[in-house]
Amino acid sequence: MSSSGSRKVSKTRRSQKSCTNCRLRHVKCDNTRPCNRCARNGVECLSEWIRFKHQPPKIRLSTAANATSNEYKFSEDQTWCSLDGDLEFVDEGKNLQSIYQTEDAADEGGESSQEDSEQITPSQDIGHHGTPDQQLNSLTLDTGTYLSSYHDSTSETSWPMDLSNTRLLERPSSRQHDSPASGSGVHSLGDALTLPPIDSFSPLPTQEVGAHCAEANHAAFTEIPVYRDISVWPLKDPIEAKLMRYFIEKIARRFDLCDPERHFALVVPWRAAFCPPLLDAALSLSARCLSRTTDFDSYISNRYYQRCLNALISTLGIADALKNQDLFAAVVLLRTLEEIDGPLSGADSQSHLLGGHLFASASASEHSSILWSPGVLREPDSLTSLRRAALRVAFRQEVYMAFACRRPVLPAFYLPEIDRCLDNPTDDGTWTNRILLHLVDTLKFCFGDEPMRPDQAMEKHNDLLKYAEEWYVKKPPSFNALFLDENTDRKIAPDIWILSDAAATGLLNYHLLRILLLSFDPHTPRVGPSRARFLKQQDREIKEEVKTCIGLAEGNPECAPHFVLASLGIALAGDRFEERWEKDELMKFLKRAESLHGWSTLAAQRHLAEA
Repeated sequence: MSSSGSRKVSKTRRSQKSCTNCRLRHVKCDNTRPCNRCARNGVECLSEWIRFKHQPPKIRLSTAANATSNEYKFSEDQTWCSLDGDLEFVDEGKNLQSIYQTEDAADEGGESSQEDSEQITPSQDIGHHGTPDQQLNSLTLDTGTYLSSYHDSTSETSWPMDLSNTRLLERPSSRQHDSPASGSGVHSLGDALTLPPIDSFSPLPTQEVGAHCAEANHAAFTEIPVYRDISVWPLKDPIEAKLMRYFIEKIARRFDLCDPERHFALVVPWRAAFCPPLLDAALSLSARCLSRTTDFDSYISNRYYQRCLNALISTLGIADALKNQDLFAAVVLLRTLEEIDGPLSGADSQSHLLGGHLFASASASEHSSILWSPGVLREPDSLTSLRRAALRVAFRQEVYMAFACRRPVLPAFYLPEIDRCLDNPTDDGTWTNRILLHLVDTLKFCFGDEPMRPDQAMEKHNDLLKYAEEWYVKKPPSFNALFLDENTDRKIAPDIWILSDAAATGLLNYHLLRILLLSFDPHTPRVGPSRARFLKQQDREIKEEVKTCIGLAEGNPECAPHFVLASLGIALAGDRFEERWEKDELMKFLKRAESLHGWSTLAAQRHLAEA
């Protein structure tokens, strides 16, 4: 064999994988970045090119003379550290991906020039050297998303570049120099539906955005518009019109349970016509619900969701943003998206819970707002009612998540202005809010970490149970059952018809509260034959409460929260049902809840099957 020449060692490039969007949709990806499919649909092409080495490379202590080019060189007295436990590898997104890609390029092409290494975008400079506020502002949506003339006015709601009709939440003067960061923030409308072309929605590259803003030489180009003087009604895109109508007729009912003025059905839609983030939030929620109950393309929801989220991120650093009722309503709508996809038990993602927490804290301390409103220079006090309505919806969302995650309610969401005296007559919505506030106290008693002596726990439990029973006895006549449908075979519970959504919601929360108090009863005997009798009676009562929750939901099937609350009861106490036919009925109800309203019950189904 000839050994005249040394073999040329070629470096193996990392194999490219399909992008995340193509892999989730089970379609072929051409492995370019961005891939043609994502570029055609105007969606951000996300990939997982980051490579983690789960063990150190083989090391050979060698001299420089016989070391190969792809070996690491260490001195003979190199100190090595042992690891305590396993390492957790986390993909941190595009920033970390860009670092790895830069390192790979340096390894393959040798040292890059000093000139290339010093070229960074304005957003990267802010991200590494700016203050936390500047880093937050650097995550803004491209001005092309809302201000660009690249929008096709015939295919989707656009927000023209005429700044004379644009209202902004102005940043402080110290931040006027901040440059807009790049980022598509746009997801595809997908291929399943026949839609107008969406190429015009592709964001501008970073360099083009910066040049475009520099040429404009206008401070407003660094801001994202929150309001428009001109309404987008009538909507030009039939898909958007369908989504808005679905929101008004179906989705808004979930938020107006205890609101006789129906703010989310009657106020949010017309305000969304002037507020791009609020419009995107409403359209995203409608599209998500339709995609979970029909063959509607889920990419439509992702598109509006990402656009709204980017707009919210850019405005939360502005001084008066937390006092804005429209942004608060948008956060509430985005929070519902998380609830739909989240399990009925387990850890809370809390991503939009943080935004709701900030808005709720600001709303609790101030109930009036002096912000611009469509058509007027100053917002009248009567229009701030949407802010109060959003606060109460955020409160119900927090109670739901606290119940699902087995934790106390965060104090920022409390409603101190609610009259809790049961001797004062009031409307159905306020009566329901009273039991919700009492449920907050019950969650704190059951899942809080406040230490109590046994006698204190018994006294507290008695007080909680006494108030709940008094609430039920003194409830208004409108809370009584309108009809009991018992003419069904092998049904786990009769349908219970209730007059209003507010009354049904109050009754469901009352029965959930009783499940908690029965499950966390400090009077339970520790030992002896009385313990077995006590637990058997406790199981019977808890099962009756669960059955009543199912009957209330089945008797009022048009309201999604009723099915969600009843599913919470099953997730909490479904394991107490031992008969096969009972478990089958519970499983059938969970599947029906998901098919009717698109609320994920897979985790509850799995837990019930394992019980």
